Amino acid sequence: MLREKWYLEENNILSLVRQNAEEIRAKLRIAIHIGTADILLCDNEILHLYLDSLNIPHEYRKFQGIGHDLEKIL
Repeated sequence: MLREKWYLEENNILSLVRQNAEEIRAKLRIAIHIGTADILLCDNEILHLYLDSLNIPHEYRKFQGIGHDLEKIL
């Protein structure tokens, strides 16, 4: 069953980042590691660009040809 639209919008990662940008900048170290064959690549690209647009420091690394497999990335 789908949740209410407001719930999905308020708990969306981009909304949460925007709402907490100052605290994130001051207190959180972000590292995003993603394979280029990962089904979540597009979502992570959007998050990376959004963090850039809010001037939130983060590390973003793509690993060529790797899917959704943390062991291969590490």
